[in-house]
Amino acid sequence: MDKHILSYGKFRILFNEYGEVEKLEFRGRVFEGDGDVVHIPLHFLHRVKLSELPENVYIEPVLDVKNRVVYALNYGDLFNYEVLVGRGITIIDIMDRKKYWSKPISLDVYVSALDDVMAKLERQGFITRHAYVSFEDIGEDEFKLDDLYWDDDYFNMSFEYRLPLDTTVIKAVKFARKLIKIIEDYIEYKARKEAARSSKCVSEKTLLRKVDRLFREI
Repeated sequence: MDKHILSYGKFRILFNEYGEVEKLEFRGRVFEGDGDVVHIPLHFLHRVKLSELPENVYIEPVLDVKNRVVYALNYGDLFNYEVLVGRGITIIDIMDRKKYWSKPISLDVYVSALDDVMAKLERQGFITRHAYVSFEDIGEDEFKLDDLYWDDDYFNMSFEYRLPLDTTVIKAVKFARKLIKIIEDYIEYKARKEAARSSKCVSEKTLLRKVDRLFREI
């Protein structure tokens, strides 16, 4: 496949020989592509509707792009998030690392709570999770699909949901922030509840062990 340019409304896209976005021109400014993703400052996307976005191209609204440095928008307090907006669809990628985790409750507990809430939302039809290929000490040619990538340090989960085509990109970003806030509040509740339960169990075990030792030593 040769490089080619596609005009789509206000957007002009240069695709490379692999069908990936090389450059995107919008409102007099050229943005670099990364696969099928283009980072565009949110203020450039004022009044742009999802129906106006090019097909098979995802826009990641960001705070700014200067000298090829991307300044991301903030979406939540628990994890790192990337929000990609496409034609009627939004993809949210969630990631973090145990190496950088600083909360008193372990990341394992939060990841478990996240997995639980995602399963609930998917069962109700609100979201669709993306599957990851996992290799776990099984045959070279064998693999399994998981909704969550987790190697005891780095974890990643991705899901998507549909929005009406007349939704603006600005509203899609606001919606993502509200959705993430609701999810994070539930995760915090679940994590604290689990931590309290585990702490209670440990305390009870410690109590019984000490009393047992006291009676044995008399």
